[in-house]
Amino acid sequence: MEQEPQEMAIDEPQAQDTADAASTPGIPSEMSSMVSLLSSSLEGTQGSLGKAYGVMAKSLQQSLEMTQSMSNMLDLLLVDNLNISTRVERRSIFERPLIVIVTENKSRFPLPGLTGTLRIGRDDNEARTFEAVQDSRAFLVSGSTTTTLKDKKETKNDAPTLYTNTSQPPVPIEPATLLPGTKWVHVLELDLEVLDEWLIEIDVTFKSPGTGNPLNKKHECCIYLLDQCSVCWLPTFSDPPKEPAWHYAKMSTANLRRALQVPAAASIAADSHFDLIPTQVQDVVVHGRVDTITEDGSEAICSLWCDTPNPEDDSQDETLTIELLHIVAGRLAAELCIFDDLLGDYAP
Repeated sequence: MEQEPQEMAIDEPQAQDTADAASTPGIPSEMSSMVSLLSSSLEGTQGSLGKAYGVMAKSLQQSLEMTQSMSNMLDLLLVDNLNISTRVERRSIFERPLIVIVTENKSRFPLPGLTGTLRIGRDDNEARTFEAVQDSRAFLVSGSTTTTLKDKKETKNDAPTLYTNTSQPPVPIEPATLLPGTKWVHVLELDLEVLDEWLIEIDVTFKSPGTGNPLNKKHECCIYLLDQCSVCWLPTFSDPPKEPAWHYAKMSTANLRRALQVPAAASIAADSHFDLIPTQVQDVVVHGRVDTITEDGSEAICSLWCDTPNPEDDSQDETLTIELLHIVAGRLAAELCIFDDLLGDYAP
């Protein structure tokens, strides 16, 4: 009597074809058992490979996230080590104020594709926005490169053009690479349309060495009325003032010397006299006098005023009203106090 082949039930759908083959009439039982064992082995191998692929995919994802995190940290480090500083100077050979911009790479990596923009405008305190203007400009005067290697400094007058005229249309700038331990010093002359307090916004952009994505850093500085005045310092004040004092400013004598650029050989004493002459406004001179000085010579009280314009003098500007002169003198007096706070303690 012919023996019927034994049937083996296989529940997994992946082994359905193998199970059908094993239950097909005419296949010996030994071969059917072997086919079933192979099916079980394939199922186990497939499960192991699936788990291995899952672990590998998770590991690759974690490695990718770690690489991205390290790249972001490097970008933050590069931006933080790009130092931008400014100072405003008044030089006798220039009628207008100068702004000195120092761009320095303090990291150990070069910063490629570096470009910069400079905008002049005003700060809208109510809207907290920067309003750029087109009639005020900055002109490049000079540029130098200082490289520090092993405590040795080398300075050359070959800094690339980074900040140019802010008028429209913009002047194209060729991207440059700022090497580690290198700083660029650019001096620009400011042509400001009116006598006012101005805000300068500097934006520097460069490419990330790791990802190539653009990175940027911003810097802002203020141009005060005092920065837009030429200063004439007189050690003594012999003639009595024609006008009573309008405004007063109290500050340290060391900071007064720095703010008014008092010559090192000149002393600051009571009755010393100085004139502040705005470069944008004609026929306006703000007079100042050192009224009193403390016994130790550390602090001084200064008075400021302007000569009252003569209404019968046709040569004077009609805009030179008493209110305007009061505003100019008052703001200059306030700025002297602000300079005293900004400069802080100063040891000559």
